[in-house]
Amino acid sequence: MHRRRWDAQARAEAAWLDGEYQDWTIMYGPYSRQFYALATWSAPKPVIVSAATVEELEEQLSWLGLAAA
Repeated sequence: MHRRRWDAQARAEAAWLDGEYQDWTIMYGPYSRQFYALATWSAPKPVIVSAATVEELEEQLSWLGLAAA
């Protein structure tokens, strides 16, 4: 039986972005149709960012990177 992969393009974009941001784990949620970034560094509380598009998520991650610097 063939397994259908929903939102293959969005998953591919998330995988690409995951390779670009070493301090984050990037995922795409096919149910929510949102992109998620989970910080991989140690923090008192989990750091999770979400966005409707990969461009919005990348903008937020870039802003957070500048704010942390």
